[in-house]
Amino acid sequence: MWRRWAARRRAAQMAARRRAASQRAWRARRMRWARSQAARRAALRLRRYAAWRARARARAANQRRRRAAARARSRAITRARARARRRRMARRRRRCASQRRARWARARRAAAARRRRWCMSQAWRRRRARSQAARRRAAAARKAAARRRWWAKRAARARARAASHLRWRRAAAARARAAMWRTRRAMARMRARRARCRRM
Repeated sequence: MWRRWAARRRAAQMAARRRAASQRAWRARRMRWARSQAARRAALRLRRYAAWRARARARAANQRRRRAAARARSRAITRARARARRRRMARRRRRCASQRRARWARARRAAAARRRRWCMSQAWRRRRARSQAARRRAAAARKAAARRRWWAKRAARARARAASHLRWRRAAAARARAAMWRTRRAMARMRARRARCRRM
């Protein structure tokens, strides 16, 4: 009987060892898998970062190219305008004296109109400043009146509160006096009753 028990015990021990070995193997496999997954994720992060860096570099290069092209276009436009202006001035200089005099008269008239416009704009500015100052003064007066109204309302509320409190105090004093006189009258009646009882 004890041999059967020893055989069963050995079988149970072997089964426990096999289970422990299989659990260790499963844990090792899981750790290997987790490590490989972490390595894969790190490699993916690196690839994504490299792709992002490449995109950022390409974007910066495109931006530099676009800005250089825009600067070149702007310079070309400026040069073309300067050339056109030089040609225009040369044509004007080649014109005859009567045209020059007419141009000078036009320039004088334009300068006078500019001066008139400037004076009118100054007068308009002064008018605007006056109206703004008047508006500001009216707003300040409105605000001061509102503030005065608010203080008057507050003072009236305080007076009403004080008056109601005074009324309450007077009523309480009247009630106390009435109670005192009631008590005195009751005490006097009680004393008279006692005196009557003593006499009888």
